Amino acid sequence: MHGHGRLGFSLALFSALSATMVFGQSAAFQLNGDAAVATPLQDDANLHDVQFVGQKIGWAAGDRGTVWKTDDGGAKWEFVKTPVDCSLRSVCFLTNRVGWIVGGGTTPYTKLGFGVVLFTNDGGRTWEQPSNASLPRLHYVKFFDLTRGVAVGDATSEFPTGLLTTEDGGITWRPPPGARQAGWRTACFLTPEVGAVAGRPGQASLVGGGRLLQPRLRNPGLRSFHDVEIRNDDSGWMVGDGGLVLRTENGGVVWQEPAATLPEGVADLFDFRTVECRKQQAWIAGEPGSVIWHTADGGKTWLKQHTGQPQPINALRFVSETTGFAVGDLGLLMKTVDGGETWQAIRGGNRRVAMLSLPSRPSRVSTNLLTYFGGELGYRSLVLMPVRRDEIGRAHV
Repeated sequence: MHGHGRLGFSLALFSALSATMVFGQSAAFQLNGDAAVATPLQDDANLHDVQFVGQKIGWAAGDRGTVWKTDDGGAKWEFVKTPVDCSLRSVCFLTNRVGWIVGGGTTPYTKLGFGVVLFTNDGGRTWEQPSNASLPRLHYVKFFDLTRGVAVGDATSEFPTGLLTTEDGGITWRPPPGARQAGWRTACFLTPEVGAVAGRPGQASLVGGGRLLQPRLRNPGLRSFHDVEIRNDDSGWMVGDGGLVLRTENGGVVWQEPAATLPEGVADLFDFRTVECRKQQAWIAGEPGSVIWHTADGGKTWLKQHTGQPQPINALRFVSETTGFAVGDLGLLMKTVDGGETWQAIRGGNRRVAMLSLPSRPSRVSTNLLTYFGGELGYRSLVLMPVRRDEIGRAHV
């Protein structure tokens, strides 16, 4: 989630919308009186997004339907149970009580993806799935008030552009007109009609008036974009694999490398997954998560900020010039109070994978081995396929 939605809304509209979601679409999922407890897999689940409402109340979401909430500025995080077990990718809260979380997964024994939209109007005590339509896997959501919102995700026959819009709080979603796309992994919208989307391999577009517009940027080859952020002053950043960092000063019409490139070797060592910017400052992080790159002058100079944690960082969010949060793999959740000069692991610090499997193709994954070491013995296990079949024989540009 980038930025904050507008907080003004009508109490009557809120009541009407809530009633429609509860009684017209789906029953609410309600927690028991006892506090929810994360399973070991949820405690270890990769986190993909974090958002704050003000400086005290924040939310982090990730795999296996995992959601964590803080109401004390990130000192302590409480597990919040949701009615799904899939990956949750993007969080958008308008107030401390009203918010949406989206994500999705793949139907077992098929290659068919599905999307989920979760809604709460009581701070996460109850969750509803307002839409009963077949949605694609979703990677980003942004609401501008109680009714108008936009989401992006995989492209399907029902949603060929990978863009979805709603005007009833997420009960129904409509696809803007346009040709079939490859789908998107990240987005940033300033209004329901104006934004930018990006994904793989190296694809990016502007959105204006409900249409996709081609920006001007150098072809990044097979490197994928993982995050884009554009501010109201038209400045912004876009980051991706192989140390890919681009900057815009005209709302995403033209993307160029920043004035000072990162040190030599960064492209060989870092895949960037997230960028956060405030005025002339920007923070960039990814895999490995041991270093966050920071600029205080719009990209003219860069400094390393050491985190002490090797896990990949998937999202950065600053609530002020000095206070920020980072979330990543294996449940990592970190906080800084000095602009990133030092980072403290609040959750998931110093976790390691005990067994790494590197098969050349999915059919060579040893499920028996993973079941024994990961399931029976409880060792954290990772399967990594470094070569994608659709990229064999293709070179980076």
